[in-house]
Amino acid sequence: MKLLILFLFLVNSVIYAEDEVISPADLTQVKTFLWAQTGNENSTLSGGFSGNLTSSMNYLALIQYTRSYDREEEQNDNLRFRLFGVDKVDFGVIDSIGISIDYIDLDNTTISNSNMVAYGAIFKIATGLKWLDIFPNIAYVTSKIQLKDGEEIKSDGYQLNIFASIYLDTLGKYLMVLPQYTNTKYTQTKKMELEYGQPLSNDMKWWFNTTLSYEEGSVNYNEVTENLDTVKTIKLGVIYYF
Repeated sequence: MKLLILFLFLVNSVIYAEDEVISPADLTQVKTFLWAQTGNENSTLSGGFSGNLTSSMNYLALIQYTRSYDREEEQNDNLRFRLFGVDKVDFGVIDSIGISIDYIDLDNTTISNSNMVAYGAIFKIATGLKWLDIFPNIAYVTSKIQLKDGEEIKSDGYQLNIFASIYLDTLGKYLMVLPQYTNTKYTQTKKMELEYGQPLSNDMKWWFNTTLSYEEGSVNYNEVTENLDTVKTIKLGVIYYF
């Protein structure tokens, strides 16, 4: 409920954004979008709501639903809510700092279902390079897993993310690298994503992207380790900016 209230507050906050060239790789931009993807394992629909809380503090609120094609043996659906905000600062190589909230509800045939909440800090690193932006994120994580036998496991730990945006040319083409590692008392997961994108229209409102991802994990409880489904995906997507 607190996450929903915060989300609604951000969506309805006052936006101070100025006109700027649209770039999905720039995570500090204040743009609202819809993003549809389809691939070899599943399809994903995402909606992003963004704006400025002040003239210097930017935010992005993301809602994302992924549905597996396999509805029996390898079902791996998830619903994700993500919020993060960045404020401009002057701390050496750190020129922006903010907070992040990430909630995932997972329906997995291996473990029945689970959910996770991550509360963290996000930083924008001044690389000194016009073609590169980096956003590291460290978070405190709480998770709850319900096993197939009905037993519920709760644990906490940490999550590390690095959002690296590489601008390939002056026409908008970009590459994003998004590694993630999560370690809690009973669970460990690793994920890597690569995303390439380019504009489809002259006004930069329509974009094409390709995403490659790999994710693996395990649950270790009562001295028994059970591997989660390994997920390897390739997706093609289209984004529209309002």
